[in-house]
Amino acid sequence: MSIDIFTILQGHPCVSLVDPSTKDAGGAGQSFHIHAHKNGHEWKLIIHVSDTFPFDLPKISIENAADYQAMGHIDWHGDVCYIDKQGLVIDYNRTQDLILDCVDEALETLDENFNDPHKVELQNDFKSYWESLPSLGFKTTCFVSYDGNVKELTAYRDSRNERKTKKTTCFAVVEDDHGIVNYYYLINTLKGKKAEKSIYIPLDTPATPPSPKQLWTAADIANVFEASATTKVKEIALNLAKKQKWSNYFTIIFSHPRSDSGHVIWGVQFHRKDTAPHPLGGCPRIGCSNE
Repeated sequence: MSIDIFTILQGHPCVSLVDPSTKDAGGAGQSFHIHAHKNGHEWKLIIHVSDTFPFDLPKISIENAADYQAMGHIDWHGDVCYIDKQGLVIDYNRTQDLILDCVDEALETLDENFNDPHKVELQNDFKSYWESLPSLGFKTTCFVSYDGNVKELTAYRDSRNERKTKKTTCFAVVEDDHGIVNYYYLINTLKGKKAEKSIYIPLDTPATPPSPKQLWTAADIANVFEASATTKVKEIALNLAKKQKWSNYFTIIFSHPRSDSGHVIWGVQFHRKDTAPHPLGGCPRIGCSNE
């Protein structure tokens, strides 16, 4: 289907600039840099319309995503989830209106979440944002019972290097006395492999994940722990961490309350160098002073 996307975008009342892009922004099709305004804020966006449009809706991303904090319905790469495609009915005879409607929906999504001081949608959809972060591609399974208490966990790792295969490394983090340990096939296959001590820490207040296109450092994780855990949890966690060996790899499983109900469980893995401090302590021995 041949349509003049450039002219269509120029005709949108909120769009002040349209510039064709020469970079590949998502495969075959056409890409454009656009500047669009919503409630006094200028958004710099990239819109990619694939050759399969209108069967596939345009991909809309924030060009300068790293300038923004994490917010709802925008993933770590800056892509905007502006419409729920489930149950969506499209009139393929109105392709011009469809493109304009997609821009409208994206701007509305951006405006609502940019101006939400409590980041409600981000917290409700924390899992999706977290999964969009770059990772080592581990097939990870975690079993932990939430009861508000710090717990020591065991992390089992089946390295693909050991198996001399390109298949994803298997990784499981489990409470030692969790009933699933004796029944879940993945854990049974990992038993006897390399095991490391881990720790589960329930946070009292929600954590905000890294901003788009930015990554946390060990210091950032320590700051999240310091700011979001209760005094009692911090004391117990640090005492437990003192007893654990800070090996080449160390995993911390966190949880925090959702804004609607329940809890979000997420984790981070550290890989140390010889002089690297323990991630919770800021120095090689947990709790040691800087004096």
